[in-house]
Amino acid sequence: MSNTRRRKRFRKHCKIEFVTNNTVHRGISTDLSLRGLFIQTNSPLPPDTILDVVLHLNDGMTAKLKVKVKWFEKVTEATTIASKHGMGVEIIEKDPNYLRFIASLLGRYEGDDSAV
Repeated sequence: MSNTRRRKRFRKHCKIEFVTNNTVHRGISTDLSLRGLFIQTNSPLPPDTILDVVLHLNDGMTAKLKVKVKWFEKVTEATTIASKHGMGVEIIEKDPNYLRFIASLLGRYEGDDSAV
């Protein structure tokens, strides 16, 4: 299967928090870009859900994002430990910290096709 994405994507692991129904859920980013990311979590939500997400960046800073769930994969008994369970989200709003974080990744990975 070919990758039809038009934006560079980066494999970065950052802690993530989001709140639904007054409950804080945690996850890990495993794949991110300027316009979206994958949140690995045991608490995936259905498509079209809007969330406020806090992304804990590697430099100790945080980025605040508003995201929309595009797809999800639920954990089931048949799901293996190695599978990625979570949700793919589109970033609707991003703060300056996220923009700086992505810009730093673009500079670091310039010319590295494995980051595409």
